[in-house]
Amino acid sequence: MKYAAAALVLALLLTGCAGTGKNESEEMLDIRARYLAEGEMTLSAELTADYGERVYVYSLRYTGGAEAGTMDVYEPRCISGVRAAYEDGRVTLICQDAVIDTGELIFGMCPLEAFPFMISAWRNGSITDCRRERLDGTDCIAADIDMDKWQSGAKCRVWFARETQQPLLSEIYDCGRCVMRCRFAPDAPAEN
Repeated sequence: MKYAAAALVLALLLTGCAGTGKNESEEMLDIRARYLAEGEMTLSAELTADYGERVYVYSLRYTGGAEAGTMDVYEPRCISGVRAAYEDGRVTLICQDAVIDTGELIFGMCPLEAFPFMISAWRNGSITDCRRERLDGTDCIAADIDMDKWQSGAKCRVWFARETQQPLLSEIYDCGRCVMRCRFAPDAPAEN
């Protein structure tokens, strides 16, 4: 009888039933369901845009979803206070009392597209790989997401904290090269 009980405990441990009982794919699908259910979200991040010879770092807060939202810029200081409104591929820049309509975005990835692109990837992209990883001491579900439907050769890689399902880091790749990296903060930067 003792051996049967020990064998049962060992079998439960080996099959994962003693833990969450879910594999990486199931956990990623739970995360996806959460972001599909959320209409609007607020994400604060340090975004690095790498154009090869030029690299720009921004401190931003995005409120919205994949189709529409607003982005507030906190850093760099020279453009602090600028707000960008995104809606179905159209961007409007708002700076104090001036409003500038930039029209439709052209082919290519720019920082104004990063948040809608990532949210769209988390909700609708084709998950090509997911795994458990540690990032900065936090247990994560990491996923590679193909976004060819959005832009040819575009991919998103994201790390979600397993405990909270919050994004910690997301990278956008264009033809195999990382062009945007967002390191998410738990809170928005303090306004000055």
